[in-house]
Amino acid sequence: MTLKTMLERKSSLKKILPIENAKATLSILTREEINIINTTKGMDSKDYEAIAQTKLFITNPSAKKFDRYIPKNPRHYQTLQTHWLENECWLLGQRLHHKPSPHELFEDFKTNKNGLRFKIFYCLRYPDKVKRIE
Repeated sequence: MTLKTMLERKSSLKKILPIENAKATLSILTREEINIINTTKGMDSKDYEAIAQTKLFITNPSAKKFDRYIPKNPRHYQTLQTHWLENECWLLGQRLHHKPSPHELFEDFKTNKNGLRFKIFYCLRYPDKVKRIE
């Protein structure tokens, strides 16, 4: 199955990334990730699954295929990405026990592939808001 088909028929994701119930989904997420989902305005149960699937996909060699997709509404994408990065900054600060320096943020961003990670999340969470580029 192609990535395009996966995004068009989101239900087929379960065949590729088998997350069969809430317990399995929650077992993939960290306590901090669950807390962020619970406390971020606008996030709901679909976000649990999308974030868990993103964590599985980011380690998969096919993750680069998500680069073939762009948001239909760049403003929506940028707004959500800003919130995502704010949460990543908070998480890093929690791990470091201080406000991260720009260098620490850059290293964390690079190490954790946060750009690609967000793109994968966005494509999985909002498949109707992305389009494939050739």
